Amino acid sequence: MNNHEIMEIISETVSSVLEKTAYMFPESVDITSEMTFDEFEYVLVNLNFTGFKSGEIKMVFPVEFCAELSANLLGEDIENVNPAENDFDSAKELLNIVSGQLLVNLFGDQAIFSLINLDVRKIEREAFYNVIAGCEFFCCMIDRFPIITVFTLQETVDEHKSINS
Repeated sequence: MNNHEIMEIISETVSSVLEKTAYMFPESVDITSEMTFDEFEYVLVNLNFTGFKSGEIKMVFPVEFCAELSANLLGEDIENVNPAENDFDSAKELLNIVSGQLLVNLFGDQAIFSLINLDVRKIEREAFYNVIAGCEFFCCMIDRFPIITVFTLQETVDEHKSINS
């Protein structure tokens, strides 16, 4: 599977999960267009996976987005969600759902994985740019909020064994 195919699967998976579980309808965007990411404070949520393959899945989105996400996941009105009390459970839940579905979509339902080291934290603007620097990622918009997904695979020793080994 090449990078273009992987990015297509990421795009389809993230969009599908947002639509079906959070009732949000993302629009793909070209990050090289005249977008700016400077107006928000961001949260980074990441999860490692091991098993059939190993790697990491990260999502980055504005802190403000978490309140809307939480309301939609819980089926509540946004007015009933206090953004100041946000412990980012909605961010963790979104990444957990996306990760499970993405791994199945990429590797099939027979591949076995362990999802480990779920972490969420606020990040500064510089850290935001470091997360996306030098890697491929999927970016979409939900209303005015950018949602970025990064998927990385770790190469294993077995993938590099020579024929003579």
